[in-house]
Amino acid sequence: LPLWRFSTERTKRKQVTALCWNPRYSDLFAVGYGSYDFMRQGSGMICCFSLKNTSFPEYIFSTESGVMCLDFHPQHPSLLAVGCY
Repeated sequence: LPLWRFSTERTKRKQVTALCWNPRYSDLFAVGYGSYDFMRQGSGMICCFSLKNTSFPEYIFSTESGVMCLDFHPQHPSLLAVGCY
């Protein structure tokens, strides 16, 4: 049994393709969703989760294509760079 489960109904059929922790806020992390099947690419999603609220993401962003990588800026932790397929 997992201690915490970070998922939503909107991400049930998507695969986690990227994950990164925020450099300033140690309880915040971002998860990128997409597909590893490169012949079947669809929409993607970015969810920002906090350890303070494990039941639902703090932010949800939809993308037109799958997310392949993401990272927070080291000096400006509110900036999130995302690479899509």
